[in-house]
Amino acid sequence: MTEISTLHIPQKGDKDYHFWVGKLEDAPTFALSSNLRRHTFYLAIWIISGEGYHVIDFEKVKIQPKTLIFVRPGQVQQWLIEKPVTGLYCAFDEEIFQIFGAYQFFKELTFLAPFANPGIHVADDLICANKIEFFFENMMSAFYATDWAHGIEVLAWLQILCIYAERAFERGKTIQKLTPSQQITSDFLHLADTHAMKNHNLSFYGNQLGITIGHLTETVKEVYGQSAGELLRTRLILEAKRLLAHTNLTISEIAQHLNYSDPSYFSRAFKREVGQTPGSFRQEFQRV
Repeated sequence: MTEISTLHIPQKGDKDYHFWVGKLEDAPTFALSSNLRRHTFYLAIWIISGEGYHVIDFEKVKIQPKTLIFVRPGQVQQWLIEKPVTGLYCAFDEEIFQIFGAYQFFKELTFLAPFANPGIHVADDLICANKIEFFFENMMSAFYATDWAHGIEVLAWLQILCIYAERAFERGKTIQKLTPSQQITSDFLHLADTHAMKNHNLSFYGNQLGITIGHLTETVKEVYGQSAGELLRTRLILEAKRLLAHTNLTISEIAQHLNYSDPSYFSRAFKREVGQTPGSFRQEFQRV
């Protein structure tokens, strides 16, 4: 946003990893505009002041003090600002957790899971709010340091931030190991997030997880309250909404991109889930 830079991690192959950090008020106008944007990295935002909404995948997150917002790669976002926003942010690639062997920790963060609510409001817990702001400030200070270990320090603060975000998301519960059913559901959600556009059949996901379709359906329904098929359709329709709002692809091209052999079937499926045709959704959204 204000600066695109890299993070150097010593003794990790001397490779630089993409990382951004800064203050929201220093960001260029386009970064906080009402224009749709879509990133390939994770974005963590800490709101200090301001009013309006941050719209993420067509869901409004209220802009209010002491709110932590996470945007996942691929999500469509826009800002509807009513009063100037101040705060802190960091943007990072998932790969930086892999290089320190912390990928399993990162993968099990429920606030970053597909379909999770992106906004965590912590105004009722001032200790947690003060610590989150402290972590952002220390991460920014470490990022601009020049010593050999600054990259390691940045990653340490980022991991601590994620721990406190998880605790806030789970309403004060400490991070616990997932149950077998929760693990299956989590793995399915991540697979669906990655493969839904090409694989519409639950047998693909059952094979990937090494379980039967029946076991998958029952487990996801028990844990999530919705069936695996319902969640898969939700993910497909979400991607369709993103493409309709953020690209100039024709409806036929979007249907093909989402692996629908028949554009008419795609249009019927979209209308069944959304309540309007793809064309009317595009027109209505572009008028907003």
